[in-house]
Amino acid sequence: MLDELQIKLAEKIHEMIPNAEMVRFSSTGGEATMHAIRIARGYTGKDKIIKFEGHYHGAHDYVLLNIVGSPRFALGSEVSPYKVRAGPGIPDETIKNTMVLPWNNMELLEKTVRLHEHELAAIIMEPVSMDIGVAPPNEGYLESVREIATKHGVLLIFDEVITGFRLAAGGAQEYFGVKADLACFGKALGGGFPISAITGRKEIFNKVGPGSIMHAGTYNGNPLCCAAACATLTELTANDGACYKHLRKVGTKLQDGLKRISDASGTQTIVQGLAQCGVQIYFTSLKKITNYREFLECDGARFTRYHREMLKRGILVHPLQYQHMFVSAAHTEDDIDRTLKAAQDSLKAVS
Repeated sequence: MLDELQIKLAEKIHEMIPNAEMVRFSSTGGEATMHAIRIARGYTGKDKIIKFEGHYHGAHDYVLLNIVGSPRFALGSEVSPYKVRAGPGIPDETIKNTMVLPWNNMELLEKTVRLHEHELAAIIMEPVSMDIGVAPPNEGYLESVREIATKHGVLLIFDEVITGFRLAAGGAQEYFGVKADLACFGKALGGGFPISAITGRKEIFNKVGPGSIMHAGTYNGNPLCCAAACATLTELTANDGACYKHLRKVGTKLQDGLKRISDASGTQTIVQGLAQCGVQIYFTSLKKITNYREFLECDGARFTRYHREMLKRGILVHPLQYQHMFVSAAHTEDDIDRTLKAAQDSLKAVS
């Protein structure tokens, strides 16, 4: 049963997210992606999905394959990746319907979709690969994926649990100008409260309901979390988007500053990011990280030493290189200056 807060929140999301003709609520990001996959299968009448190496979509069986932590020797060839379980308890019968591909490889994706369109329900991806630091899509990649999915009758699912309401008010769909058939949101949506949302086309969601495609949960759209999400989105969009302007300002200062320090340090490091949505420094001889296999070339042990040096200087960053540095509305330019000074000294200490 809908209540006033659910309706208010759905209307706000509809206003902000490009593909949000309709909205459904869950409690976590993992639940949102799980239900989005089921909705895609129910709508298309097909079973298989494509996911990408290094992309994390929550802790349910269909997507716990080839996530960060899968060793290089187990990935297989680029043309035929092995399916690497994240741990025991995932049946063969479950994962046979998940196809795993390297990300940012348009030629391989197009070939796979063309060969399997008769059994392929959906392509699920992070529009920015946020589980290997911050790896944006190659130029034109998202547009090409959208075109191929439409051409072959496959639904495109964006997992925006991280990029949603961070990269822009309308998430990655607004930022890149590419609309997904279904999109999943969490984390920033609730400002710390457990709530997630699936957005999508009305014709798809009209198939969801009793006696049709199942989507249920006792705490879906509960009043407490809807109130928190309404407050969060109201604050984010207040004063003509002043919050996003601030995030871009301090995020750009952090990213540009880290890049300048990295370039001048003489160390084998690069900096990647999308300012307001996350920045990471990689210890690598590569010029760019575009997928999980390239990420595996990075020096994780050296990053750990860098993390400890930053901690000595009063700056807490995530201890693992596959994560990233977020800026928030609370960060000031002085905070960024302190961080950059600590980063400069820390790089010297590990060089």
